[in-house]
Amino acid sequence: MKTMRNLTILFLSLLTVIKLSGQDDLQFKFDSIIQEANTLYNYEKAAWNASDLLKEGLKAGVEIGGYVAYHKNDTVIVVYSDINQVMSIAKFRFLNSNLTEPFEMNFDAEVLNDAEYEFFSMKQKILNSIIYGEYEISIPEGYNPNFILIKGQDEYSFYIIMGATKAGVIPFGNDYLFTTDNDGNIMENRKFHTNIIPTFSKYEDLGTVTSAMHSHIKSTPYITATDICTFRLYAHFTDLVEFKVYSTALGITMKYDLEKNKIELVE
Repeated sequence: MKTMRNLTILFLSLLTVIKLSGQDDLQFKFDSIIQEANTLYNYEKAAWNASDLLKEGLKAGVEIGGYVAYHKNDTVIVVYSDINQVMSIAKFRFLNSNLTEPFEMNFDAEVLNDAEYEFFSMKQKILNSIIYGEYEISIPEGYNPNFILIKGQDEYSFYIIMGATKAGVIPFGNDYLFTTDNDGNIMENRKFHTNIIPTFSKYEDLGTVTSAMHSHIKSTPYITATDICTFRLYAHFTDLVEFKVYSTALGITMKYDLEKNKIELVE
């Protein structure tokens, strides 16, 4: 009897350890998603605000060849190039803690530094590979693609997320990730959602809602960094404060809380 009791205690202890280990693994995954989402958001939010300032400060007749965003420590740098992508025609520096107003702006024409030239070259190379390669990219009517390049240790991550042209909508979905080597050769590509998922906070039959939900296909088991980035960019134009994702692969529901900037498991 005592032996049976000891075995029961041991079994329950093992179950507890397994459960806690699984929770730790899940939290580690959530934290890594938040980290990537923060980078995406910082780059794109800074680029949004830099674009508005560019219109005010750019000299008449200057043609824009594109832009890149990258970071150094706690600073996000947005650089606009000339049509040949050789010269910088505008540069904005934002602190991560204030992505609304840059602490430095420069509209003087100057040669791109090595890091900036590499970003422009890599972004253009990857984009050309996507456009002229055998990749199925669709841009729904009423939406614009935004291209975000992140440099890792041994690879580049090239994201495509949708931008909305209508007010009051959060353009979830129709998002892509192309992973390349350090030379810009595409090694892997993913489409996180099957279609665009326009999400609103005001509905004729429901009134105003503060939470939204969508489900993920089995190949996308978790809330994505693109989900969170898109939500953070557009939520302030709506009444939404959180969104949930049901994972068909894992059979769980996850929630992202805007105020906490945190992913939580919905029990």
